[in-house]
Amino acid sequence: MKNKYILLTTLTVMLGATNIFAETIVLKTGKTIQAKILERNDDKIKVEVNGIPITYYADQIQSIGETAKPQSTAKNPGAPAQASDPERIIGYIFGQPIPYSELLPPPELLQQQQDKLSPEDLNALYSQYRVGRLTGIVFGTLLEKHVSDNKIQPPTEQEIQEFIAKSREGRPEYAAEVANNKEMQDMERNVAIQFIQSWKINKSLYQQYGGRVIFQQSGPEPIDAYKSFLQEQQRSGSFKFTDKQLENEFWEYFVNDKLHQFLSTTDGAQAMTTPWWLTQSAPADNQQQPVSRP
Repeated sequence: MKNKYILLTTLTVMLGATNIFAETIVLKTGKTIQAKILERNDDKIKVEVNGIPITYYADQIQSIGETAKPQSTAKNPGAPAQASDPERIIGYIFGQPIPYSELLPPPELLQQQQDKLSPEDLNALYSQYRVGRLTGIVFGTLLEKHVSDNKIQPPTEQEIQEFIAKSREGRPEYAAEVANNKEMQDMERNVAIQFIQSWKINKSLYQQYGGRVIFQQSGPEPIDAYKSFLQEQQRSGSFKFTDKQLENEFWEYFVNDKLHQFLSTTDGAQAMTTPWWLTQSAPADNQQQPVSRP
């Protein structure tokens, strides 16, 4: 559920709009933004982008004018929550509502990046961020219960040390540096714990559901087991969506084979039997983190 991506500007193009009229702001960079103005004075304006206030200063603005907009510009009539309603409920997890606002990035990240990326890149980043948040809320919550229900134990000290030893293998300069740096040691230990716990969860799901395994830089993932687990949880009512587009975006990772590189049946089974860090060389980049999915 960590924040990994950022959202910026022209979300009206992607998500649609509820206001019939909006202000058109043309920046000196050439970027055009359509948004509702919340505040305006000689020095700056504050506009609403998907329910989040964004400030533009006078020296950034070329012109401001009103323009008519259609009732909806979204390609899908089931588009995510509208800009004026960030608290709209888009689903439920164990009976608890999920407001759309839970999928939004911190406003300060928007402010920092609003002039740095093209509208296409901003929309792509927003979509990734939104899906990451939704996956963390739904899949992450379900996995927490799976860990409890199946009594999956946290990493032992031996397991942690085995992982750390593997990460230092063949890297004497790194090993020497981390040996004298408490902050690096703590980070190294935390990475080990995350990787090991992730593998234990994956092993448990694979044992229950089987199926194909995919390659990821952060370690193999039993993608078919993920899908079967989620389908079973959805049928039982553990979670449900009230927003069709967001539901489709959530499922994309789990059902689209084109996104993945599959291991052979033998290699996949081996990967889910023996931890990968005990069977292969450690990754070259010790700073990589586990993906948001286990």
